[in-house]
Amino acid sequence: EEVLSETTETDRPTHLVYIDGAAFAYALSNGTVGVYERPGERRWRIKSKHQVTALGVFDLNGDGHHEVVTGWESGRLEVRSDRSGEVLYKDSFRAPIAGILQSDYRSDGRAQLLVCAADGEVRGYLPLSGEAVAAGGALEAQVEEERLREMQQRKQELLYELRQYEDATRREKTGERPPAAAVPKLPDTAVTARLEPSVQDACLHLVLAASHGAVIRAAIATAERIFEGPDGPDGPCNESLAVYAKAPASELRVPLRPSRDVAAEVQVKALVGSRGASAACLVLELSCSLPRYAMYVPAGAVAAEAPQARVSFSFRGDTERVGRWVEEAFGSGGAAGARLAPSGSGHEVGLVSVRDGQPLWIRVSREGEGSIAIHSGSMEVAGEVLQDLAAALGLAELESDVDFPDDMEAFRETLRIVDESNAVRLQLTAEIADASNAAKGLVIEAEDARILGEVCRMREAYKQLQALNGQLIGEHNKRARNQEQLLVALRRVNNMIQKAAKLRVGAPRAQLVAACRAAVKANNIQRLVALIQHGTNATC
Repeated sequence: EEVLSETTETDRPTHLVYIDGAAFAYALSNGTVGVYERPGERRWRIKSKHQVTALGVFDLNGDGHHEVVTGWESGRLEVRSDRSGEVLYKDSFRAPIAGILQSDYRSDGRAQLLVCAADGEVRGYLPLSGEAVAAGGALEAQVEEERLREMQQRKQELLYELRQYEDATRREKTGERPPAAAVPKLPDTAVTARLEPSVQDACLHLVLAASHGAVIRAAIATAERIFEGPDGPDGPCNESLAVYAKAPASELRVPLRPSRDVAAEVQVKALVGSRGASAACLVLELSCSLPRYAMYVPAGAVAAEAPQARVSFSFRGDTERVGRWVEEAFGSGGAAGARLAPSGSGHEVGLVSVRDGQPLWIRVSREGEGSIAIHSGSMEVAGEVLQDLAAALGLAELESDVDFPDDMEAFRETLRIVDESNAVRLQLTAEIADASNAAKGLVIEAEDARILGEVCRMREAYKQLQALNGQLIGEHNKRARNQEQLLVALRRVNNMIQKAAKLRVGAPRAQLVAACRAAVKANNIQRLVALIQHGTNATC
């Protein structure tokens, strides 16, 4: 049950469909559909204002590769290439798509694509074969026609823009005053971007700068997993952020507040105009790479100290390799100039996250056999840094010692809740079993009294049965609440095991997960705590 890979998306996944190899298609609740080559490596994705109601794969064009078949709440059916996301075929239903499946419905040895709508309509689609090339061309004619319309529309837009430029050039030569809505002529104007961390604003500013005296009136930045959604950092993310300048200037700051340390490519569309009363603007596009650890600044900037919580492991390699990784990972972001500096018997670098002010220290010691310690108040952050560092150093296997006092104290409290909830569950189960047996006896007694015509005794039995039934309902509610509390605590235990596993690499990581599962099954709390702190080398 070890987590082999983890990919964060912008919203809640609603559909997952296997394609081939390690590739799979997915859909999100915000209308996004895409394909991953493997976890963490996306082939393509698209987004719609409608929600996905069904997702499947089927080789509709007979090329030997499965296409992605998507059904939408609007009734639209799309077949896209699994390689590029290009639309190969589309159809429409009067009701939302309810299901997509494949079956040999005609019993001819070939599977057909079956699509069901919410109003009961069912349609079947045959895969193309050598005898159905003409039919295949007919199916794709609609898509080709739509592509042609899109190209014609784009052509008209470009021609209009060209006429605007020609009119602007003519007016400049004749001295004619341009109309208010004319496209401004800003020769050689460019927009550049740079990153500036701000401890005061707890964010990373993406600073856009326009050249040649132009001003930036607004900008729209688009990226994944960067912009916080309306439900906070734990909810779905927004994909875009619009920033409007009250007083347009040559620079505009776009605040970036990613809730986690993730690398991203930020696409920016800037509305650039000339100084003056004219509201006409040009749209200039650019992109900016956001390094994973861009939210960190040198610790000297805020006078922070190294936290006591840490993870450490043996390291006999070259300190310079660690130093190069520090410069590459942190120096390209907000911590420009971050590097290992001599300290005592080794080297260290201190950093602080502008997101929450949490310090991060990396220390390389030459004492004994040598070691590396990562100091952080968060096990998640320490795990991410350790995984990156191990990959950079080429460490296939890594065992570590963990010392996070606050996390371990919270973990012990969680284990106490698990133990108490299990004891309560067993007690409630026994009480409910006794009450159920008593209820069966009262039912038999009431039925006997009815047959014998003893109405008073029958009423008394049913009265007791009613009271016992209320007691059983109350016991059931208590058991349900206890079960919910137990499940929450068990999820926390599993989360702690996964965080501890992320502080190891290779075989020690898999061995730790297996040993922790065994300790949980045996209810050996002392062994479980020792495993998390010292790995499979733990003696108790």
